[in-house]
Amino acid sequence: MIRIAVGGFLHETNTFAPTKATFADFQHGGGWPAMTQGPDVLKVMRRINVGLAGFVDRAETHGWELVPTIACGASPSAHVTRDAFERIVKVMVDGIAAAGPIDAVYLDLHGAMVTEHLDDGEGEILARVRRVIGKDIPLVASLDLHANVTPEMMEHADALIAYRTYPHVDMAETGRACAQHLTLLLKTKQRFAKAFRQLPFLIPISWQCTNDQPTKGIYEKLAALESDAVPTLSFAPGFPAADFRDCGPSVFAYGKTQADADRTADAIVKLIESHEDDFDGKIWSPDDGVRHAMELSKGASKPIIIADTQDNPGAGGGSDTTGMLRALVRNKASAATGAIYDPESAKAVSLCRHRADRREDFGQQELGAFPRRFRADRGKADDPRCPRRDARGHGYAAVDAPAAGHPHQAERPGFHSFLTLTGQNTCPQSSASTAMPTNSLLSGATCTPIRKSASRKCAPPASSRTS
Repeated sequence: MIRIAVGGFLHETNTFAPTKATFADFQHGGGWPAMTQGPDVLKVMRRINVGLAGFVDRAETHGWELVPTIACGASPSAHVTRDAFERIVKVMVDGIAAAGPIDAVYLDLHGAMVTEHLDDGEGEILARVRRVIGKDIPLVASLDLHANVTPEMMEHADALIAYRTYPHVDMAETGRACAQHLTLLLKTKQRFAKAFRQLPFLIPISWQCTNDQPTKGIYEKLAALESDAVPTLSFAPGFPAADFRDCGPSVFAYGKTQADADRTADAIVKLIESHEDDFDGKIWSPDDGVRHAMELSKGASKPIIIADTQDNPGAGGGSDTTGMLRALVRNKASAATGAIYDPESAKAVSLCRHRADRREDFGQQELGAFPRRFRADRGKADDPRCPRRDARGHGYAAVDAPAAGHPHQAERPGFHSFLTLTGQNTCPQSSASTAMPTNSLLSGATCTPIRKSASRKCAPPASSRTS
């Protein structure tokens, strides 16, 4: 029976963010399942949209025996602490070393991890695993679409396969693709030739969405170029908020011959470079963005959404700046914001009775909290679908701003019910007179809608850190 050691360790590192990822953050998981080790990994990694879960699903259909080590992830933030990295990697590497005879290793990684002591977290993980298993055992890893792939990662892995959707809906499918590629490696007992290309410009996250052009067309062409000669081809637009040497877009191909891999990788690179100008979109100031959205809303049949991209908790932002909130109030907008991380305000509101008037300095203190008298409303805080420790503060300027006890993207329907709004997915429909809030949209950005309606319409992103 084929035996494969598996594990997962994921983090998207924003080196400009204020808060680092500790071991406790990986234990908690944030938007990922809580940390699991040993046999418990296979109990958790089932029927969920995670790379490792997809691999487990496909491995079971092949009848492979899996040897689990550790699986964990943490919400995007600043650097992973040295303590967290070393403790987690030790469990993973020691587990692989103690697994006995194995035929291969599969790892579910992100590809944009920077630690306190390493610029290339995944390169170091793959290097340590390679030292343990030797050069002959196949090592395959799945990566996030936002991976900043390095030469070291390419050197130590026999195959790296990245997601093809943003927002990410194919994580489990990518794990299954890794299992398929591993099947080819085990069957032929031969490695594929590698081609690796790094592009000479950065792509802003807001223009990486695979539902829109040019990224949509690039991935369609990429899928069409895969063949028996080149069974695996990936394009990772990268994560530009990680400030290190290898930050940026990359293309990596695996072919039966070096010529096959090179030709296919170069074709995709040429296509991406031809669209360089198309990735350069407009960024609005907070006030201009609010006024533009308010103007659009006058005759709109769709909600207008302002994406506060700089403070996106899904990309390492603190989710606590108040620039957009100030702009909304300044311009007398009727609106609702995504959750602002402020555990003290959330705690204060939660201690109130059902409703109470109180004074709160709301949001990030160092960059300038928002001083405002709010009507504190616990709303449906006991709703089991809601994120715990959240509270709702109604501003008197017709802006509904929830305080959150933990930074998170509000993709869960319960969060919107908490704001007296109904719906599903990331764009629930509002039954209130103000707009529906969400801070997880197609761009993955923190969003502030302006007006309710039957479907959505987005105003361009706004930047608000210094407003």
